[in-house]
Amino acid sequence: MVNEEPTPSASGSLDEWPPEEAGDDRDAASRSMRERIDRARAREFLARMRTNAIAGPLPSAYLVWVLWGVVPTAQLLVWWLALLLWDSVSVVHSTLFLRRSETAKHPVVWVARQTITQCLAGLTWGLAMLWYNADVGVNNAILLVIVCAFALSSMNLLHYRLPAMVYTAAFWIVPTMVLLFEGGEYGRRLLLGVAVLAVSIVIYVADVTKQLSSGLEQRHQAEQLAIEVKKSAARIAHLAAYDDLCGCLNRRSGMEQLRLAGRLTETLSVVMVDADHFKTVNDRYGHPAGDSVLRELVRRLDDGLRASDVIARVGGEEFLIVMPDTTTEKAAQVAERLVRAVSAAPVEHEDIEIPVTISAGVATRFKTESVQDTLARADRALYSAKTNGRNRVEISPDQHPPSSPAPTTPHTDNPEHPKSRREGSKRFGAVDPWPKPPVTFLGASS
Repeated sequence: MVNEEPTPSASGSLDEWPPEEAGDDRDAASRSMRERIDRARAREFLARMRTNAIAGPLPSAYLVWVLWGVVPTAQLLVWWLALLLWDSVSVVHSTLFLRRSETAKHPVVWVARQTITQCLAGLTWGLAMLWYNADVGVNNAILLVIVCAFALSSMNLLHYRLPAMVYTAAFWIVPTMVLLFEGGEYGRRLLLGVAVLAVSIVIYVADVTKQLSSGLEQRHQAEQLAIEVKKSAARIAHLAAYDDLCGCLNRRSGMEQLRLAGRLTETLSVVMVDADHFKTVNDRYGHPAGDSVLRELVRRLDDGLRASDVIARVGGEEFLIVMPDTTTEKAAQVAERLVRAVSAAPVEHEDIEIPVTISAGVATRFKTESVQDTLARADRALYSAKTNGRNRVEISPDQHPPSSPAPTTPHTDNPEHPKSRREGSKRFGAVDPWPKPPVTFLGASS
């Protein structure tokens, strides 16, 4: 059947694939890839943040246990509930994005909201340093827990450097003030160590963020390249298999389908079709008109065929129709209808009406015959139709060789018949839509 996929150009050259559209397609592909990269970065960032928020209550619960009975219970519970609130908001927010990450718009906005929530959590963690002077052992426990919490949270801020720096500032603003102004000499030494640790973590996160972002971009570029290669391969395969003017199979693909049908079916008929006086059409109306005639001719032929039938352009104005599971009588009837359908109305090109007729030759393969020999007999029948006046159908005169009895018709009007054409057509995924006009052997009457 006719393939209706759009083709690159009249010449069929890949280099001539619409240049204006190609530039727009490249820009659109570049924007699409950038959007996918942004969504992927946001997806991985928010997935890490959700994991961090789910694990967040554990270190905070440990610190509450350490400080229980040392600091006012009300303050401790308010602090812990505030951390639980930020963790809950973080889990809900990140989950909402992850559920719609493939279609979510403006991922940067989601990242910004998550960063704000994370900074509020970091600021709440830092408020624990307000209880720093309660007891030396408690002081060490507080500092140890918040340093561990900061380190773990920072490891989850990969893919974005700015959120990592903002979170670091929010986390350490209160501990810095406490250690600097109330910690004494020991506190300032601790602050220096904490500063070195924080700077080291930020530098590490920044470097890893750069590497992860670069790797993520390269991965998506590779995926985009694979998509483009697949599309190019599909275009090349289409150009190799289909005639770019008419949309039907070209000669090579048509011959492949003929050989395939010869292997898979017991009854195979071939129809050779040629447009009558086509050179006159080109000479009188021009080649663009001739192209319109060929396209319309293929459309009319295709309308009269089953889904299992194959039409291929094998010459300038010559076409091959492969009809599996079809007897000579049925093939001749179909060819007759195609001849009438083509000649029923002229082809319109611009404001011109061009009368068109075709000639057809029919042959059915013998069991011991190759498909090439069947094709040659159909071609001879076509030549006979051309010499006998055109606009007609001829059946190969040597359809039944004298050395073998005439084959019985494998198709009957009974749908239950084991060799019926309906059963044969199922192998090609089609239901026979043809009516049943009377059978006429045109070759015998000529």
